[in-house]
Amino acid sequence: IKPNLNFQKINNYQPSSIANGISLIFNPLYNYSNYDGEVSEIAAIDYYSKNGKQDLAIEMADKYLKINANDLPKNRSRALVLKGNMLYNKGQTKDSAFNAIQFNQAYSLFSEASNIYPSNGDAWIGMGVIAWTNGDFNTGLLNMKKAIENDPDNVMAYVYSAELLGIMATQNPGLGAKYNQEVEKFLAKAIKIAPGDPVISARYGIILGVNNKCDEAVEILENFIDHPSLNPQDAEAAKRIYMNCK
Repeated sequence: IKPNLNFQKINNYQPSSIANGISLIFNPLYNYSNYDGEVSEIAAIDYYSKNGKQDLAIEMADKYLKINANDLPKNRSRALVLKGNMLYNKGQTKDSAFNAIQFNQAYSLFSEASNIYPSNGDAWIGMGVIAWTNGDFNTGLLNMKKAIENDPDNVMAYVYSAELLGIMATQNPGLGAKYNQEVEKFLAKAIKIAPGDPVISARYGIILGVNNKCDEAVEILENFIDHPSLNPQDAEAAKRIYMNCK
C-alpha cells in the first residue's frame, strides 16, 4: 500500500476505503496547508512537481537549498518536503532495492525538515507515510499524531490517521470496533477543517454507518453518494451503507 505524495486538490484524490476490507486505492493528496505568499523559487518547485517535471523540480530544489542555506526555516523545510515527496514517488517501481534508496533519501529529507521547522506537518506526514509503506503502521500513526500536534490544521494528517486505523481495523478484527471509533473521530476533525469536501464527507458517512449511526450517515451520504470524485470502492460502500441505513 503506497500512498502517493504528489500534491493536488483534495477533491481529485481517490482515498482508500476505511471499513469492511474494501480495496485500498491512493491517488495524489493535498494537505490544505497554507502556502500563500511562499517564495517564488519554492512555488516554482511545487508547480513543476505537480506537472510531470519532477526531475526538473528536484534539480531546482537542490539549487534552492544550496544557494539559500540561511533562508527562513519554514522555507527550507517546505523545499525539503517537496524534494522528499518527489523522491518517494520516484520509488514506486518494481525494483525494491532502488525503491529502498529513494525512500531512505526521502525519509532523511522529511526528518531534516521536521527538525528545522517542527510546525511543518507535511514533514511528519512524510515520515509516517514511509513507515506505512514499509508495513510499520504503528510508527506511521505516531508520525501522523506528531503532524497533528505540530500542525493541527493539516487536514491530511487526520485523513491519513483514519486510513491507517482503517487498515489496522481490517487486520485486527478483534479490535475493529475500537479502531473504527477512532477513524470516526479523525474524519470528524477533518470535516471541520475541510467542510463540504465530497470525498472526506462520503467517507465520514461510511464510517458513521459502520459504527451504527445510521441517521447521521444517511444525512451526510444523501448529499455525496453520487459525487463524481468518489472512487468506485467508496461509491459502492457509500451506496451500500446508505441503503442499509434507510
